Parts: sequence; C-alpha cells; structure tokens
Amino acid sequence: MTTNKWIETHKFKNRKGLVVFRRENSKVFHSRIFIDGKYKTKSTGKTILNDAKIVAFDWLEDLQYKKRHGVIIHDIALKIAIPKYLNYIHAEIERTNGNRGKYRDQKSQLGFVQRFFGDNAGLREINRKSIVEFKNWRITNNPSITDNSLHKDFVAIRGLMNFSIELNWIESTPPFPSLKKEQNPRQWFDQNDYKKLLDGSRSRIKKSQNPLVKKTRENLHDLILIITHSCCRVDEIYSLKRGNVEVVKDKKDRDLDHLILQIKGKTGEREAVALKGAVRAIERLDKRNKYKKKDLLFPQNMRRAFNSLLNDVKLKKDKNGRDRNLKSLRSTGLMLRILNNPQINLAGLARSAGTSPQILDKFYLRPLTARMMKDDLISTGYTQRKKRTETFNPLDDIDN
Repeated sequence: MTTNKWIETHKFKNRKGLVVFRRENSKVFHSRIFIDGKYKTKSTGKTILNDAKIVAFDWLEDLQYKKRHGVIIHDIALKIAIPKYLNYIHAEIERTNGNRGKYRDQKSQLGFVQRFFGDNAGLREINRKSIVEFKNWRITNNPSITDNSLHKDFVAIRGLMNFSIELNWIESTPPFPSLKKEQNPRQWFDQNDYKKLLDGSRSRIKKSQNPLVKKTRENLHDLILIITHSCCRVDEIYSLKRGNVEVVKDKKDRDLDHLILQIKGKTGEREAVALKGAVRAIERLDKRNKYKKKDLLFPQNMRRAFNSLLNDVKLKKDKNGRDRNLKSLRSTGLMLRILNNPQINLAGLARSAGTSPQILDKFYLRPLTARMMKDDLISTGYTQRKKRTETFNPLDDIDN
C-alpha cells in the first residue's frame, strides 16, 4: 500500500523554507516551499540527492523571480477562472452590443471543461496531454459528437487561456491536438418537407386554445420564415433588434419587398437581405409585439418549441436519420435560393449570409445533386430554358 509518509527530509540554511524529501515507496525526491501564503510542491524527477538539490534550487530561484515581478505563483482554480472569464465576455457583449449567443456557447462548452477537470483543478493542469484526455472523454460520453463540436470546445478553452495570460495567471497557451474538420452537410428541408413544416405550423396555430401558446407558435412560425428567407444564423436572428431591421417596399411588385438587416455575428458586422417572406413575418410580429427600437425580435429561445413542431409533423430526422434543428432552416434557405435561381450571384449570397462561396459549396450546398439541377444542366446556349412557372416555389409560401 502506497502512502504519503516522508521517510527522508533535507533542509538548507541558505535556502530558508525549502525542503527536499522522499516519500515512502518512492525513489524520486520532491521539493516543497512555503511561498506567497501557500505551500507549493514539485517533483524533482531525480533519485540522487545532489541532483535533486540542483533542481530544487533552480525551482526556488524561479519562484522568487516570479514573485518579485508580480507573476502569479499559485495556480488559479477553474472555479475561479471560468466565472471571471464569462463575466468578461458578458461585459464585452453588453459594451459592444455583440452577439449574445457567444456567451451562451462559451458557458456551455466550458461547463464540459469544468466537469472533466473538476472545480479545484488549476489552469496549469490544462496542457496538451490533458486536452487530448478531455477530447477522448467527450467522444466516449457522446460517440456521435462531431469534430465541429470538439472545435468549439477548443475555441472556448483557448479563449479562457488567452484571458488568463492577460491577467498573468499563466505564461502561455498549451499546444492543442489537431482536429480533422469534417465538412458534413447541414440537414435541411427539401421543398416537400418545407411545405409540410409550414402547413403543420399553421395547423398548430389554429388548434391553439391558450392565448400564450398561440402567440408562441405564431412567433415561432415567423422565426422560421425570417431565418429561411434571410439565410442568417440562428444566433444572429436571436440577437437582432427591431431597430436593426429596415423594411423596403416595392411600389410596383410586392414580390420584391425585402428587408435589410444589420447583423452582428460570428464574422463581424454586415448587412443581410431577406426576401418577402421575412417582410410579412416582420409585419405580423410588429402587430403582435409592439416593439421599441431596442427590443429583441425574439427574446424567447424557440429551440424547444421548434423541436415540438418537428416531432408533431414527423420531420425531426432527415432521410439519412440525422436530427434537424433550427440551424437546418439556414441551409434550407440557401438551398432553395439556389434551386429556384441557379444563376444567383453566389458571392453576393455568401456575403449576405456571412460566409464564403467556398464554404457554401463545401458545407451548405453539398446536398445539391445533379438530378436537382438537371433542367439547368441540359439547357444549352442555343435554346432558351422554359420558365419554371409550373413549379412550386417554397419561398412563395409566406402567409400573405
């Protein structure tokens, strides 16, 4: 049985407070010093006393140097560091009127970190080896976790470590293991499923007997339209205030009505153009909610309400068995815009959506198949392709 009993100790007149000792059942010497109000212990890694003394003396000099220059000597516990970091993020979001989804995401990811390492673990315990162990723990507990989710974990840890460097809690950020980022296509609703989703949403609204339930379902219906017709990220719409929405009406053609959205998202600030479905949704939201300019369009999180709708209309999973969620609406909007206007300016669409043409092609538009685009593939420069007047366009399904 291994114990922590000291069986050999050495003190030094010219190194006051320093102790070099060896534990029972261990050949390696450790060093210990009381400094800056606490004991600090470290293994010398040496089995010969003279070698251990050299390591211990160098360690003591390094600690004394750090103390003289105001460097934190004792490790800061995660239960102290993480709340301070989250408070900093919250304050920055309030100061810059930034994306509130960042705070929620960072809090969620760091919750996993704190659960794995423990409340009393120190920042210096986060190193390459422990990050690899954390990654393996996440995969073991959630075998279906994607590399994109693990990447978000790493982003949160890096943010915490960089914040800690600014406060002199640690000296550097540890190297991170590489991740092979998977460019998995985002789940979406094809034309038939999207129509089924909207029809199911309208049916639930009509059946609502409780006024609060009805209002929630109406707001959800309009959220679906705004995300789909703007192709914005869910968090970007959640962060959108009424004063950042400009309604543009076309005097000759209502189909050309649109919104100009002032978006603050993960790629910074930009303008996004939303189609007519979003215009009708804003008009209904204005009547129901009587917004002021600083009011959020959607102060309530609609994740549970949307999942309830998906389950009711049996659209929670796509044809490949993958779960859909609100993020699927952004992909749906992008796919439908391409399918119904193959000549669309991809660079402009990408800029409005806050992404790049490359990411559009590799990620959001990967579900596109040759069969979907066959009308455009078989058309030639010598024949004019027939207009699609007979084809149902889901983006016209807007509840005028």
